[in-house]
Amino acid sequence: MNIADLLSRGCSPRQMLNSRWWEGPSWLKQNSEYWPDGEISCEPQEVNVERKKTKNANVDLANDAPPLLICNVSDYDKMIRVFAWILRFVNNCRKDYNKCKEHELSVAEIENSEKQLIRLTQTYYLPDVESLKFVTFIDNDNILRVKSKITERNDESSFFVSYIVT
Repeated sequence: MNIADLLSRGCSPRQMLNSRWWEGPSWLKQNSEYWPDGEISCEPQEVNVERKKTKNANVDLANDAPPLLICNVSDYDKMIRVFAWILRFVNNCRKDYNKCKEHELSVAEIENSEKQLIRLTQTYYLPDVESLKFVTFIDNDNILRVKSKITERNDESSFFVSYIVT
């Protein structure tokens, strides 16, 4: 039996007292002149023989296709809700089974889904937006927003109210 296995397999106190743990290797009982040499030889050639050749490879995944959900769903509200269910599934997979959400989507989940879908869409279409030379800014939710001349005007509030045309 391996000495290291003694404790891991369970032993009684009597077995522990009679084990080789207290004695050590047999050469320790002899005079020090009979002990094995403590020389450590480290020849560079031996080290190089053990060294294995390795190759590094970098992979850059460029996804040129738009997100599948954006292309296949024509109803905006349905797309947000489907994505919210997907996000909930991913979050539930990361959590303990007892902490998983099972009931209807919350307003916060739907709002989060919409923000993430907007960010996802913007990352795909960002080069096209940059070529249009809009005055843009990033809001608190990391969503790219566009400033217009109307939002920059200092007119009275009646300017912003639209008229009903019949």
